[in-house]
Amino acid sequence: MQEVYGLLLGHWAIRLLIFQAANSADVSPLHLSFTGTLRVVRRALPKFQRLQSQELLFF
Repeated sequence: MQEVYGLLLGHWAIRLLIFQAANSADVSPLHLSFTGTLRVVRRALPKFQRLQSQELLFF
C-alpha cells in the first residue's frame, strides 16, 4: 500500500511541476510531456542532492 501511495505522490509531484512550468511559460500544460519532465527531474536530482541546506531556495 505504501508503494502505491509513493507512486501516486511522485505522479502528483511531476504533474504539479508541469503545471508550474506551463504557467511560467504561458503555455497549456497539455503541451508538456510527462516523460520529458521526468527526464529533466532525473537529470537535475544529482545536482540538487549536492546542495547545502543554506543554498536551497524556499518560496
